[in-house]
Amino acid sequence: MIKKDNIYLGIAIGFIVPVASYALFYFADSMFHINHRASGNQVIKDTTLHLMALCLDLLLIRLYSTKWNFDQSSKGIMISIMLLALLIVIVNYKSFIE
Repeated sequence: MIKKDNIYLGIAIGFIVPVASYALFYFADSMFHINHRASGNQVIKDTTLHLMALCLDLLLIRLYSTKWNFDQSSKGIMISIMLLALLIVIVNYKSFIE
């Protein structure tokens, strides 16, 4: 990880890690079930993949705030978590209601 205490770096890391982990989770899910998206038989819902990717940022906050004492970077990661969580709720609004 980049060991620099900067709020903008925290925001960038907070956005990059969930996007990359979502892509990894999505790829792993589709590797195990090749045609599940075309047939409608999803093993893991997209909402679950979104939340799994977002939870990895919580590990980053723990690392940045306690081990390295980078408060500004951890604030940036927290800002990105809040924005991504809001985006997840907006995008998946109908699936949360059902």
